[in-house]
Amino acid sequence: MQHKEQASKLANAEVEFRRQVDLKKLDIELKLAEENAVTKQVQLLQLQIELAKIKSMGNADSEMDGSSHHGK
Repeated sequence: MQHKEQASKLANAEVEFRRQVDLKKLDIELKLAEENAVTKQVQLLQLQIELAKIKSMGNADSEMDGSSHHGK
């Protein structure tokens, strides 16, 4: 009987260990996905800033063209 109890405890410990390993793996996957999402968000914001700069340069150019026409 004692042997069966030890075997059962060992099997339970192994199941618990595997469950803990799986949880850690999923936690790592989640952290990597979150990091990837933040990286993509940073890239998006950088591109939005660049786009805004380009648009503002285009607006500044057209305002300069427009002001020279208004002056004539």
